[in-house]
Amino acid sequence: MKTLIKLICFVIYSCAFAQDNFPKEQYYQFDIDIKHSYINDHIVLDVKNTNKTAVRIVLTTDNEALNKKYKLNDTIVFNALESKKVRYYVPSETKFNYTFNSYLGNPDTPITKNKLALPFPKGKTYIVTQAYNDTLSHNNIYNKYALDFNLQVNDTICSADYGIVVGVIKDYKYGGSSKKWKEVDKGNYITIYHPHSGLYTQYYHLIHLGSMVQIGDRVNKGQPIGLSGLTGFTTGPHLHFCVLIPKKGGTFISTPVDFENDINGEDLKIGSIVSH
Repeated sequence: MKTLIKLICFVIYSCAFAQDNFPKEQYYQFDIDIKHSYINDHIVLDVKNTNKTAVRIVLTTDNEALNKKYKLNDTIVFNALESKKVRYYVPSETKFNYTFNSYLGNPDTPITKNKLALPFPKGKTYIVTQAYNDTLSHNNIYNKYALDFNLQVNDTICSADYGIVVGVIKDYKYGGSSKKWKEVDKGNYITIYHPHSGLYTQYYHLIHLGSMVQIGDRVNKGQPIGLSGLTGFTTGPHLHFCVLIPKKGGTFISTPVDFENDINGEDLKIGSIVSH
């Protein structure tokens, strides 16, 4: 009984500790060099895409009439390692503030799916703890077709296919299950682009400094890339694995996939035992 009480107290303390350490910092998975100015009735963006994948820029103002009239929120695609200037006409007599967001990928890239390797080493067996369309957190277009495997802290994560590392966040230390953690992206993860298929794979909840790769690295199918952890929104240690396609006007949408050895992603359910 005393052991049980101690365990409960430890769990409560651990949860409180994680909540109290909600990070103030906001890290981003990739960088892009953008200089911006307003010259002669034009917003001018001077963009240098240093990434080995396409990047999209979406500019918008706080004046909806301007956005609509001058199509300011149209998406501009910059190919891998491409540099160019983009000009948006906006008359100076109109008051406005502007912002811009950047996203990985080109939505017009053809998608050719192939069978993926499971995202952990050969010889390992794990249990699916969340499957496609799960109501806990796999309930939006970004995560609809994600799979959670019960990897423990410091278990090895492997690349599901050949590709190029295009996103890394590694500096967060904590995680939690409160609404605050769910609303803001504060976890460590790796994003890999697979040029032969047009897909992106993402590996989430890595430990602090748990990435074994850097942006720009080329990786092989099955190569170890990181260590599983407990960062971001989570109720316990696991690997959140998702396959993504660039979405027009925004970030990504998830997509169902098949794995090698006749494993169909849509057949996996909570409790499914998966061996590599």
